[in-house]
Amino acid sequence: METPIYQNAALLFIFLTIIVAALIIYALRYALAKADWHEEKKNNVFRVATAGLLAWLGLLALLANQHFFSDFSTLPPRFVLAIVPPWLFIAWIASRKSFRYLLSLVPAAWVVYLQSFRVVVEIGLWMVFVAGVCPVQMTFEGRNFDILVGLTAPLAGYFLFRKELKFRWGALWNIFGLVLLLNIVTVAMLSTPTPFRVF
Repeated sequence: METPIYQNAALLFIFLTIIVAALIIYALRYALAKADWHEEKKNNVFRVATAGLLAWLGLLALLANQHFFSDFSTLPPRFVLAIVPPWLFIAWIASRKSFRYLLSLVPAAWVVYLQSFRVVVEIGLWMVFVAGVCPVQMTFEGRNFDILVGLTAPLAGYFLFRKELKFRWGALWNIFGLVLLLNIVTVAMLSTPTPFRVF
């Protein structure tokens, strides 16, 4: 039975996803407005990117609603399908010159500020833990230190915006964030009820 705190956590994740998606779309529109491309190309990129993002989120929502990811009897576990494709896509698109060009048009501070959403994620995970669904090691009470990135993001973004934080320090902060993200992804995978479960 789903408890009220679990339902509230679910709503929190839904609203957070909508807000982050809206911010990404806004940043894309901002970058395209500054790009020296012709209008037809700008419109095509915006339509394809927005449709792709919404389609992917819609597919995940549909599968989650049908409890597709709750089945851990398969190998690899089904939740891997929600993790691997985005990572592969990010690796591919990061290699594209056009993407790097658009990213250069977005203020670096924006990208850093956006990482504040990780605080909300950690609060949501903690709520799910309190509801008895999520193991403690996936929260900030256990082995999840990702909240540190979210808490320091406003400060790092502020100094980047004021040009008081040199680029290399910003890069180090991002590497720090990636390491913590990799840590919790690993902990999550080793916490699932699968043959390779550790925690």
